[in-house]
Amino acid sequence: MPLQLATGIANWLRTRQSAESGRVVDSVHLVAGTYADGFAALVFSLLGWAQPQALALKVSLGRPAESEFDSLAQALILQLAPETASVADLSEKPLYQGRSLVSNNWALFRALTRTLRGRLVPDFSVIQKQLPSGLFPDSPVGVATPVCYHAKICATLALLECFRPQAVHRQALRRGLQALLQLVSPQGVLVPYGRSRNTLFAYGSAYLALRLGARLFDDPHCAWAAAAVLETMKRFQDPDGHIPAALNGNEWLRKDWDIYINNPDYNAYAAACLLMAERLGAASDKGQAPGPETVDLGPLLVCRRDDGYFACSTTGEFAPYGSPFFCDTRYAGLVPLLFDDGQTLKNFDENYCWDGRDSTRTALVDPRISDWIAYLELNHQLHWVRLYGAVTWILQGDVLTVSGSGLPLACKPIPRWRRFLTSRLSHKPVPQLVHQHLSSLFETTLCCDFGQRKITSQSAFPSSRSILRRGFLEESLCPTSP
Repeated sequence: MPLQLATGIANWLRTRQSAESGRVVDSVHLVAGTYADGFAALVFSLLGWAQPQALALKVSLGRPAESEFDSLAQALILQLAPETASVADLSEKPLYQGRSLVSNNWALFRALTRTLRGRLVPDFSVIQKQLPSGLFPDSPVGVATPVCYHAKICATLALLECFRPQAVHRQALRRGLQALLQLVSPQGVLVPYGRSRNTLFAYGSAYLALRLGARLFDDPHCAWAAAAVLETMKRFQDPDGHIPAALNGNEWLRKDWDIYINNPDYNAYAAACLLMAERLGAASDKGQAPGPETVDLGPLLVCRRDDGYFACSTTGEFAPYGSPFFCDTRYAGLVPLLFDDGQTLKNFDENYCWDGRDSTRTALVDPRISDWIAYLELNHQLHWVRLYGAVTWILQGDVLTVSGSGLPLACKPIPRWRRFLTSRLSHKPVPQLVHQHLSSLFETTLCCDFGQRKITSQSAFPSSRSILRRGFLEESLCPTSP
């Protein structure tokens, strides 16, 4: 099935290649990807499709060294299918030599590219940022651990272990995979937390990491998780072969899509992950699902039982430096994220809607966008907790209870001109938000009752008479389609 799925995507990529430019252009939104052609070339190389491969690779090689996704795809062609291209052209292509860093996953795949090419010095220091739970933060400053990029970091480490094994990388990968497989629900859905949630990029990365992990560590749980994730991708594949960049049924509206997300890039990347997993991974095996347990992953909590699977955030995360993608409502604490009992599937929040304009950056900090964030409205400002402390949880019978307290913040985006000026005058990371906090603690308790099949959230601000919005929320877990 992985080969069939990848071939379907590859056919779509080939069909969408522009006769004039050679670039892959989306059939839905009519946009070209930013790096799709490099990974499309890798896909066509692995399938042995010479004509579309030559066209895609020509586009990819024409991009500057700053296009690092293209450089990685070219390095992987050299590693996996050198007979399909000019080795001299690929070997002589310059690599980016700077130190620009927008995310930790970017730093690691840059290190993979340099390792495969044997040029420049790879920097693996981001591995040292791994949390005790096994999760990898993606934010260069502060801590934010979007599930999508934890999966990508695991996939990158798995490729490193296949091509250039090192004990330190293997150990970090093992811990990362143990966290990742806990984030896969019974129906193969990844916990939707942080930027790029619910995306094909996340599922492609997770599948590659778990499939390789099943072989590298002879782990039946990784094999099960890989098979489950693959089923989710298959479920969303369109008759024309492509898979929507976000697996949420809102492709046309681009609902819950970050501004950098597009179909060409994510389909080319996912197809490459599927084919590399087929080439390097263990034989396809359904494996064995993890047993019932409640796992504290730091910012996330997962409760897996025979009668259901529930994931929620705990402390929340807030890393408002350098990028606006590590401090929005998708990192809110003490909110439900996913429920799945094998029949009922509930994703609790798909309302992220920033369109990338500076004038609409308030969408990043407005708690009303999410359905589960309690907030106070004081002096025309909205206060909500960005970081909960003293978070505790307990599972008693059928009821999981998670509680915490924190200081509510009111945040306001910093204008572009001020961010630009700060970046020129300071060598420190540029803050994206300015905020002020109240002096009293806000308390929240989140409960998942597996027996009564309902989720409740109760918040209080004991020291204030101000009106608390969403102080009590309840939702029944009625059956829905996956």
